[in-house]
Amino acid sequence: AKAKLPVREETILWYIINIDVQPGVNVQEKIKKLEPMMAPAKITDIDNYLDQTLGSTIDQLALVTNLAIGIAVIITILITALFLKMTIAKDRFDIAIMKSLGFTKKNLQLQYITRSLLVLIIGLIIGTITANTLGQSLVNMIGASRGAADITFVINPWIAYLGLPLVLITSVTITTLMSVSSIKKITIFESSQD
Repeated sequence: AKAKLPVREETILWYIINIDVQPGVNVQEKIKKLEPMMAPAKITDIDNYLDQTLGSTIDQLALVTNLAIGIAVIITILITALFLKMTIAKDRFDIAIMKSLGFTKKNLQLQYITRSLLVLIIGLIIGTITANTLGQSLVNMIGASRGAADITFVINPWIAYLGLPLVLITSVTITTLMSVSSIKKITIFESSQD
């Protein structure tokens, strides 16, 4: 909003007063109560005003965010699957020896799940620390070059620190289980011929 003081009444086209009320307060009743006292100003609800002015931008940002999360999960699954296929191919002889010593498929799966989750958890910790320290300043530098000098991240801690890591942990665990299913086919005889 802009205001040039002192105000000349003849230059003012209209007044708008945006209100924000406590949860549980009826917005329409509050507007009806304030309109006679604030005439000729128009009283509007701040949430309604934000929805009208920024609603499409907020919807587009939500879509981009959800697409980014989906793409990150898909990339995580692909990298995990490729990494495990290569690791199992390299460890084929070792797996055959462990199986001949009595290790079960579940023992070997647990070993690969532990490896995968260890790498993922280290990556999550480093990524979270980097995003919380360098991320804000990096976005502000990029934003300043585009005309938005002060962008502030609004982080939902439940999603950022619990929800998304659980989604990644679940997807890596399932991918690992599916990727190491070929372990049951590995035998000492087959590996010794390679």
